[in-house]
Amino acid sequence: MTAQTISSVENLAAITAKTVESYNTVGKTLLAMYCNGVKRAVKASAERMAGWNEQNKPSLLSDSTREQWVKAQETWNEFVVQRVETDETALTTVMDRMTVAATSGIDAAMQNLITLDSPVARNVINTLVAFQVPVVEFRAKWADGLVSNTQKLEARMTEQADVVQDAVKKSTQKTARKAA
Repeated sequence: MTAQTISSVENLAAITAKTVESYNTVGKTLLAMYCNGVKRAVKASAERMAGWNEQNKPSLLSDSTREQWVKAQETWNEFVVQRVETDETALTTVMDRMTVAATSGIDAAMQNLITLDSPVARNVINTLVAFQVPVVEFRAKWADGLVSNTQKLEARMTEQADVVQDAVKKSTQKTARKAA
């Protein structure tokens, strides 16, 4: 195999592995955004419910029953958050394993291609590389753009979450003032 062919195959493999890693980054970022959104929603719901409980104090319930009800809500919220965190960890592990397996497969295929040493194999590999490099480079650029846009989306979601959290606090404070 010529040095140029080996270099082309290695370049193709490196770009493809980088693309797989970019997709992994995007997947983990989206997963983290989703899980953070669920946690914020549970927290906001708990804060609103606490304000409502303080204001309304359902008259049909005794104090001990009301306390049990509030405790059950807190337990449920803790369960949901714990479940989301556990699932996030498990899914992140699976995504990382898939990325390692994919990049290992790419490296193994590259090593197998390099060991082929015949004029026919060299011509086939050169032709495939010539066709695949532009496609793979386009996919890599697209994946990089996807990573960039996902990170922008994550930053925007964080900013909006802060605004929503402030609104929930103001609403809860208003509710508490009305109750007083």
